[in-house]
Amino acid sequence: PLTYEFSFSGPAPSTVVSVPGVDPKAAALLVDVFVTADSSDQQNIVLGNGCQGYPQDWANKNEVPLATFGDLGRHCSVCTYYGQMDGFSSNRGQWCGSHIVTLRPDSGIEFSAAGNSGSSGWVFLIVRGSYLNITGPDSAPGLVLLSSPPVVTTYYSSNTNTIISVPANYVGTASVIVADVFLTQNTIPNGGDQVNYVFGSGCQNYPQNWVSVRGTRPSNEFGAVGLQCAVLNYPGGSDGYFLCCRAGCWFRCCLLCLAALSSTFC
Repeated sequence: PLTYEFSFSGPAPSTVVSVPGVDPKAAALLVDVFVTADSSDQQNIVLGNGCQGYPQDWANKNEVPLATFGDLGRHCSVCTYYGQMDGFSSNRGQWCGSHIVTLRPDSGIEFSAAGNSGSSGWVFLIVRGSYLNITGPDSAPGLVLLSSPPVVTTYYSSNTNTIISVPANYVGTASVIVADVFLTQNTIPNGGDQVNYVFGSGCQNYPQNWVSVRGTRPSNEFGAVGLQCAVLNYPGGSDGYFLCCRAGCWFRCCLLCLAALSSTFC
């Protein structure tokens, strides 16, 4: 895999970085992102095409996201570096895996550190693969980039099963979609509520997918978790994160399987 790193310092204007060796036909890259900063500074590392001047992309606990978000209808990948707003920080660095980072026509990547409060640090990229922009009769794109990605919002309460619908005109005949998921909770007395959120096809009444005692063998407690479901881990009090994602948690580039012959997932 290709590797590349670059430094940042403070809430500087957006910059453009170029990764040597990228296929010139690539429209996007599959990237693992590592971020480290010199202080406990909560910020969102934004990468992609059209990401300069990126708007606010965080919300207070249990706040309606669309009430505070700017125009997020852009093909930008966000990696959250936890800090002072969260009550904990990534002292040894923060990994954000399997991000789809779109490229500019000149193969550059636009970068900004949204919410940076004066820290400096480094971003390290591992390029695992690329999505090629191939046209013609032999082209069979596995990933279709939407010109205007839709935004879908749903509310949940307690341990419930919910069906979420995506506008059918955006889905077409796809059986899997790539989604960026933002989660936020209300405040509970003992801190954040550690929850595993499950999305996909056939995921209602999902079985146990955690261990009661850390370090124990998962299969001794797991149910039939071999389903077409994505599990997003929202940290909470049981993790020691008692202030728990006060500005919400982003989960990027989640592969969500759709229910058969429909544009819904649960």
